[in-house]
Amino acid sequence: MAHVNAAIHQGLHAKNLLAVVAQGTHFTFKINGAQVGATSDSTYGAGLCGVSGNSGGNVEVVFTNFLVTVPN
Repeated sequence: MAHVNAAIHQGLHAKNLLAVVAQGTHFTFKINGAQVGATSDSTYGAGLCGVSGNSGGNVEVVFTNFLVTVPN
């Protein structure tokens, strides 16, 4: 069984806020305000962004309110 991070709200109709902070080639990943990972990858230093959901099983993935901002 896959590890589930405690920051993830689970269950029917649960909502989660996913944030990806990209600063050049460094990426920080947050779920509901809690940092859950970070990495650096020079492949993605510039370009477009988007979201995709692939549950690969009996799970529904829904995205609402996609927002891109420029850091101060």
